[in-house]
Amino acid sequence: MCAPILMGGLQLASSLAGAAAQAQDLKRQARAASDTARADAAALAARAEYVRDDAEHKSATARARAFAGGFDPQSESVTASLAANHARQMDGPIALGAESARTLHQGELQARLLKAQRRQLLARSLLGTAEALANPAGSFRIPL
Repeated sequence: MCAPILMGGLQLASSLAGAAAQAQDLKRQARAASDTARADAAALAARAEYVRDDAEHKSATARARAFAGGFDPQSESVTASLAANHARQMDGPIALGAESARTLHQGELQARLLKAQRRQLLARSLLGTAEALANPAGSFRIPL
């Protein structure tokens, strides 16, 4: 009589241990996804900063050349041309910044998804255990 109950208890413990191991793995994956996204976003942000500084330097050099050559700094056409050139050079840093934000967002979404799967797994495991405990005769086939 005790053997089936003991076997049922071992099955429940084994089921809970397996679910706990899977949950721990999902937690580790979520942390890795979040960390990877942060690192990738930081690298893209650093690259954007470098490209932005380079664009600023090129724009400043173009302004210095234009005004050193005798152009009137108040000339609207020269100023508009320099401004348009600067705006074109800033497209790269802006795109890198947007990609950095997108990468971070996607990584955080992946981490949230994995955390939700983890919670779902634990809830299913606990509900299955509760069901097995509530109806031991159906789950473990205890002979009566």
